[in-house]
Amino acid sequence: MFTDVSSDSGAGYFINSMGIAVGDFDRDLRPDFAISNIEGNVLARNDGNGSFADVAGAVRVKRRFQKANLHSITWGLVFADLNLDGWEDLFVAAGDISDQPNQPDELFTGAGDGTFLDLSAPSGTADPGSGRGVAIADYDRDGGLDIYVVNRLGSPVLYRNVTATTAHWLEVDLTGTVSNRDGCGARLIVTAGGSRQLREVFCGSVGLSSGSDTVVHFGLGAAGSADRVVIDWPSGRRQVLRNLAADRLITVVEPA
Repeated sequence: MFTDVSSDSGAGYFINSMGIAVGDFDRDLRPDFAISNIEGNVLARNDGNGSFADVAGAVRVKRRFQKANLHSITWGLVFADLNLDGWEDLFVAAGDISDQPNQPDELFTGAGDGTFLDLSAPSGTADPGSGRGVAIADYDRDGGLDIYVVNRLGSPVLYRNVTATTAHWLEVDLTGTVSNRDGCGARLIVTAGGSRQLREVFCGSVGLSSGSDTVVHFGLGAAGSADRVVIDWPSGRRQVLRNLAADRLITVVEPA
């Protein structure tokens, strides 16, 4: 079931879907998903009873217009904690179908209460090219996730994350033994600083014609360590790690 509860919803419901991003934007440990669209993004909140509600307008990520009389047209998108505060942000590539440079990319930062702030322009990511695919990775392994955007009929853009923060992070690289080697489909829950976060290993299965790094990334905020990381492997095995120091990449091998 899918219900549109955004503040500016109409009588009908039609999506020009391009890409999909999966994340847990409200930290209720239920995976939600966002869909790019023409005339406003969709953010489907998982209500936990087999139904989803489109809350894009209510949480401020819909963005129907880029400017007066110019509807937004969006493509690839991804959830990622870009400022390490423990709340996932949403980056969306935008691009006109005619390839006119009038559709700046969009960056919505989690406000810490399940809503978002539109920081596209001040973040420096509002490239007006014909954005299509988006990939995410911490390519320089400094703890901040970086963004790679493919532009149609133009040069790709690599946004290096230079956010000034004292927040902590943890990256987990899985190696499957009974499960697939890359750990595709594994689900991880980290407990740190009194809160829990959910992540899943995606191997080219979300986004739009793109594949991101399979290393799982958590922003830990002020917490200098993770109390616990629970890994549910695709094989059905559960692995629990405790008292992990922050600000590092760890490699975890599935128990044989």
